[in-house]
Amino acid sequence: MGPNKPPIETNGVVVRQPIMGGRYFLADFDVEMLPGAKGKLEKVNFKGKSIEGYDNVKKKFISIWIDNASTGPTIFEGSMILHHEPSLTSAKPNRNRVRKQKCAK
Repeated sequence: MGPNKPPIETNGVVVRQPIMGGRYFLADFDVEMLPGAKGKLEKVNFKGKSIEGYDNVKKKFISIWIDNASTGPTIFEGSMILHHEPSLTSAKPNRNRVRKQKCAK
């Protein structure tokens, strides 16, 4: 893994379903193998969940992500411009501070 190396493909299952009368989507991720520190596939039994929706007040798309490999949620927020790549900003908790990151597609 790295910027100058080819991607590593793994298999996994994502089940995505509408909740709260279709206002949000809940996605369950289940991936058995992921690249380890040396870039080779290792058995990890990675599991994650996201809740996705649209905030009518902020006029932005939102997503909250949790998984069994981290100790805090990641919150994504962004907008979609037609005919352009999506632009998301994520806020990650970091020792009682919030750090924002630009995320690409």
